[in-house]
Amino acid sequence: MRLSVLIFWLCCACSTVTSVSPRPSWSGELAGGTDCQRWARRVAEEPPESRWLHRALWRWCRCLLEADNNPAVSLRAMVKHKMPDGYLSDAIAESLADEGLDVEVRQALARELKDQVRGKPAAALAYGNALIQPLAQRSAALRDVLVIDPEGWRGRRARALLAERSPPEEASALFEAALKPHPSVLASLGHSEFGGSIKVAQRWLDLCQKHPRLECIERARKRLAELSK
Repeated sequence: MRLSVLIFWLCCACSTVTSVSPRPSWSGELAGGTDCQRWARRVAEEPPESRWLHRALWRWCRCLLEADNNPAVSLRAMVKHKMPDGYLSDAIAESLADEGLDVEVRQALARELKDQVRGKPAAALAYGNALIQPLAQRSAALRDVLVIDPEGWRGRRARALLAERSPPEEASALFEAALKPHPSVLASLGHSEFGGSIKVAQRWLDLCQKHPRLECIERARKRLAELSK
């Protein structure tokens, strides 16, 4: 009896194994070029479950950006096809940072995507949107990033930028929070990508030395030493 049950479950498991998506002929092509529509066609040709669909979507976006064209149509497709967070975050960040696009175009992209993304893509969107706001509105936009991504690296960068425009006491607290060790193995080894930025730590130390009353020199010096390992 037990043997028959085991055989039954093995058969079920085998029947649910999905085949590996075959490598398409375009797999080695670069994203750039003059005909970005070829990537749109390839997106349409790939089945929803194919891992190559995500690569075609990414290259379509990259092609449009390299041609200084609005990537809105490719970003909409990424959201529609539930692009993995890593791909989508990078696509949003690169689109909003692309100086080949007018600021108005990038601001329109940010407005369109605002209610369509969550998690890491939302953090990338908020951070990119903050950087293209007029200076008078930038601080408020950076604080929005802290709400969305309080512990992530975009939230840390937002704190560091806010510190540059804040009074000494608030700036010191922002720098310290931006440099808080990240809960990861690499952070414990002092890796600056996860634990913070060496340049930010140096700016914090400079601030503390300029304003001794803040009593943060030793903490700033210690954090800089940790990140410099």
